[in-house]
Amino acid sequence: MSQHGPSSSPVLETNEVEAPLSEVLERKACDVVRYALFSEYRRQIIKRDDINKKILVENTRSFPVVFAAAQKRLRDIFGMELVELPAREKGTNATSQVSRRAAASKEKSQVKLGWVLCNVLDYNQGAGPGVLDWSNENRQMGITATVLSLIFLNNMSLTSDRLEYYLQKLDVQPPNMALEEKYPFATVLAPLVKTGYLERINLGHGDGQGSGGTHGGGNSAAASSGGGEAYSGTVEYRWGPRAKVEYPPRQMAGFIAEVD
Repeated sequence: MSQHGPSSSPVLETNEVEAPLSEVLERKACDVVRYALFSEYRRQIIKRDDINKKILVENTRSFPVVFAAAQKRLRDIFGMELVELPAREKGTNATSQVSRRAAASKEKSQVKLGWVLCNVLDYNQGAGPGVLDWSNENRQMGITATVLSLIFLNNMSLTSDRLEYYLQKLDVQPPNMALEEKYPFATVLAPLVKTGYLERINLGHGDGQGSGGTHGGGNSAAASSGGGEAYSGTVEYRWGPRAKVEYPPRQMAGFIAEVD
């Protein structure tokens, strides 16, 4: 978990000279807290650039102090904190020396992905009403945990056709869709990729052999995925940066044990 604190006292450039500095910072910190809660409810990654543009505007040099104050409010009041997302993993099958050099160059210049809100309270602490209303999210959260647990149990990677096979066996349905309706495979996974829970890796046109200890060819994945995504060769799914932050291995093992 990362904590951003001020290395030195930043200069706050602001037109609000009438307000004391501490009052300005407190107001900005409250705005960051509200923005973080709103972003988490919509499963959006919280980025420094967005905070600078939407909240700090011309006061971007005050970011370290405002961020630290927002973190303290989140911990003290909501029992949550902003946790930095790990960098996305690079594909292991670079097709050429040029592509490997390009990937290495991109990795050097890669900026931080951002933060997500995570609970810092002991799970055994009270079960009072939550700050946010998750009643409409329960089904999606269940699907997310199920998909991630399947990948977790298969050495942290699954080819698309194998993952689809498991989901069909479990009769997993997308939220807001009648259980009797037929749906494309990508309908379940696309939201998880978009929100950072999954990484979708195109391994290229293979010879029918999957990776990560699974089996199955790319052709069946392309045929069964339906609309929404075009599959080329073997596609593999892995945990995305948000999953690594929100589902520690011990917590995921506990979830699987409870389901079992």
